[in-house]
Amino acid sequence: MKRYFSHHSALRFWKFPLAQRYYAAEIDAAGWNQFTVFDRHDRIMVNGVSAYVCSLPLPRDAV
Repeated sequence: MKRYFSHHSALRFWKFPLAQRYYAAEIDAAGWNQFTVFDRHDRIMVNGVSAYVCSLPLPRDAV
């Protein structure tokens, strides 16, 4: 299963200054626990880890 940082975890990873300031509380609360997956069977919640399913049609080499 491949998973990619999503939502506030992605904001934490990329460290955009304005986003860091505006979403500071949400980023701290989320930690590294939000991911995007591409198969709905991989969408699970274990120990507070949230997985979101990407429903957009992406080109083969998009990720």
